[in-house]
Amino acid sequence: MKKLFCLLACLLLALCCCGAVAEDNVCHCEDWGDFSFHYDADGHWIVCANCGKIPYENQGPHERWCDNLGSCGVCGASCSTGVIWHYNDSRVQYITDEMSHWFVCPECGVTTDPEAHWIGCWNADNTHCLTCGAECEPNHNWEVTSETEATCTTDGVTEYTCSSCDETKTETTTALGHQNWETGDDGWRGVCTDCGATCEHYNPDFDKGYQYDAEGHWLLCADCGLKVPENQASHENTCYSQNNCWICSAPYSSGEFTHLRYPTTPYITDETSHWFVCPECGETTDPEPHWIGCWNEDNTHCLYCGTECEPTHNWEVTSTTEATCTTDGVIEYTCSRCDETKTETTPALGHNYEYVYEPGPSCDVPGVVGEICSNCGDALWSEDLYHGNYSGQYTGYDENIHWGDCPDCGERMMEEAHENNCQSPDNCWLCGAPYSSGKLQHLRYGSNPYITDENGHWYVCSLCGVTTDPEPHWIGCWNPDNTHCLYCGVQCEPSHTWEVTGETEMTCTTDGVIEYTCSSCDETKTETTPAPGHEMSDPVVVDPTCTEDGSSTATCATCGEEVVETLPATGHSFEDGGKTEPTCTEEGYQRGVCITCGETLDEPIPATGHSWEETERLDRSCETDGYVIYTCSVCGETKKEMQYRTGHNWHILTVKKQPTCTERGLEYRHCSNCDWGGNTTMAPLGHDMVAQDNGDQVCSRCGYLEAAPVVEEPAEEPVEEPVEEPVTEIVIGESEPVAVVPVTAAIETQPDAEPVSDTITLMVYEPVETVAELLPEAIQENVETVYVVELLDDGVAIEPSGILRLKIQLAEGADLTGQVLMLVAADGTMIEIAYEVIDGCIVFETEYVGVFVLVNAAE
Repeated sequence: MKKLFCLLACLLLALCCCGAVAEDNVCHCEDWGDFSFHYDADGHWIVCANCGKIPYENQGPHERWCDNLGSCGVCGASCSTGVIWHYNDSRVQYITDEMSHWFVCPECGVTTDPEAHWIGCWNADNTHCLTCGAECEPNHNWEVTSETEATCTTDGVTEYTCSSCDETKTETTTALGHQNWETGDDGWRGVCTDCGATCEHYNPDFDKGYQYDAEGHWLLCADCGLKVPENQASHENTCYSQNNCWICSAPYSSGEFTHLRYPTTPYITDETSHWFVCPECGETTDPEPHWIGCWNEDNTHCLYCGTECEPTHNWEVTSTTEATCTTDGVIEYTCSRCDETKTETTPALGHNYEYVYEPGPSCDVPGVVGEICSNCGDALWSEDLYHGNYSGQYTGYDENIHWGDCPDCGERMMEEAHENNCQSPDNCWLCGAPYSSGKLQHLRYGSNPYITDENGHWYVCSLCGVTTDPEPHWIGCWNPDNTHCLYCGVQCEPSHTWEVTGETEMTCTTDGVIEYTCSSCDETKTETTPAPGHEMSDPVVVDPTCTEDGSSTATCATCGEEVVETLPATGHSFEDGGKTEPTCTEEGYQRGVCITCGETLDEPIPATGHSWEETERLDRSCETDGYVIYTCSVCGETKKEMQYRTGHNWHILTVKKQPTCTERGLEYRHCSNCDWGGNTTMAPLGHDMVAQDNGDQVCSRCGYLEAAPVVEEPAEEPVEEPVEEPVTEIVIGESEPVAVVPVTAAIETQPDAEPVSDTITLMVYEPVETVAELLPEAIQENVETVYVVELLDDGVAIEPSGILRLKIQLAEGADLTGQVLMLVAADGTMIEIAYEVIDGCIVFETEYVGVFVLVNAAE
């Protein structure tokens, strides 16, 4: 039928060409003879009976159908090439997902004709594919309206507009990232040649390890792949490995040895540096100052040894001011890495005073004499010098004065009054002229030193021992760099001329302050008069209570300020106010009453709890539960504790019939607890098949033979028919059919039932609400999961006569932590069942079937 359909299709195609005119105006549709195909290995064709030519439209390659790959479905020729066609008739429905639809060939199962869902955007109110009916989004005809290319650090953006409905959308192209790096002009940073971004080489790639050549080794930056300058170094060999660089393993045998340091060897540190001690030779190695890069200031500890330290900067001089005699020099630095600044001070040089005597060229042109700084020209003292050849000798006198004359111009140079002294009371001790009036001068030779104390200096006359010329030490405040008295050389402070410039009067609590300023050098000082404190009156007292503070307030008679002191609350003072005794279940209390204010306080007394005594007991057995009833001897309340059945403890006493490969055996067993016994069956052994040389299988116990299958060569390649999984439904009571819950169960131990049917089936399912409501009310709200287990013999419910080992698939991700598995008996009694969780399944053994529940252990 399928092949006939193909032939008819080809005939219709040929008839549609009627009226067409071939070359030489000959019609190829008037007479095709017997409509027989010609063919070769590549294809088939039909020859026109009128002109003998081959119409173009009647040529074609062979076409095979998926159920007959050895023959062309059009011309019937045997072939192994050509287009393969699949079936798509009324039996086939579209298969869909969110994006597309397709067919599955019913003959071979191959997916065919995959296409995306489609609905025109101008018809957006139709929300389903016009071909398969699946829900989908409208299809747009997108045209690019703007485009921003991606850069190293920014995403690219392409904007589209639909030419049919003007809707827009945006697509983002991820940023390219820096691809092309080269080392910058500074020899340090990497520079992206695409965008100019810089890489600071703060991330060396230790995973790639050291690279090396004959000269040295280096690390590559994990960000840009270039050499990291600070990780470039010359090779080093060690005191224990003299032929290889210990850092990168390159061959190297020259240079100074490096000493051993294990990864666990700790640094030895002090405040400024760290070092190692070589465990091979004991030498101190690798002494270095602590270091942390200034760009990582949030890390306050050395990156090598962990000692707390300051960041390390790369300082560059930005300005310099030279020191002078009286002012310090200043050098300013800026860190080239983090722009932090610092300043270093060079102490002032101080004056270098030298004695200078330089006469002028003539008596009326001044020269200079004095002590003058050779660095800056500052004069400690200096005078204009006239008459440079005058020796200072006296050349004449009268009754009152004496003088000297310039040897060059004769001018009287110096006139001074006569002076007599304790050694020469009748003559001037300077010029020798007769003179006996005036104050006697005492003798002080140039070698006589000053006598000093902390405050002043003086002389002692060499002739009479009298103290003379007492004066305080002195150095002018305008010359504070000279720290010694200009007369006696004792160290002292500069002398100031103080003037009052400000005054603050003292109060009770604040000191008085007088501010002074030196009129010579503008230096200031402050003198403080201590505050005398308040003169307080007797306090006014407000007494405290049990719960509220009191106060004591005093007032200063001088300034009127009040000082308030808090008097703490006294707190309650409780005495016995009565007692209520506790019961088994309720608290009592002890009451206290404050003797000061009457407030009461109740202290709880814990409940005593029940005092249980056993008043009734029913012992349990293998098949029945027991219980114990307790009664409180204080209040009479009772409670019941269940003792669940123990189950039989079976022992096999004798085997009456041994099982065979296909037949059950029979044995007699006995319970050691209750002395009950009976017969039970033993499962068949099953065949023990052994492979033979000819392919047969023979049971080693009973000789059962399974002949090797005869293999026949198939005429055609077999096509696997799809297998449809059956759907099982369970009817619970009179309710509607309910699909089996997606859990699976397996019997791992065949139940021993007698008599035994050919088929025993196990059903495990979650019950409908009516079954759940049969559970005891006490646990209905606390049950996590309910399973109903049925054992069917030919569809009839039975109880197992042996032990069942059940394995039930749990839902994905199920967590049974803290849950207990219980069997619920018909009378509501609950029996705990031990279980394990293995490979996503709950596994347990039971002698009974029925309702099983998972309950939280706390309940």
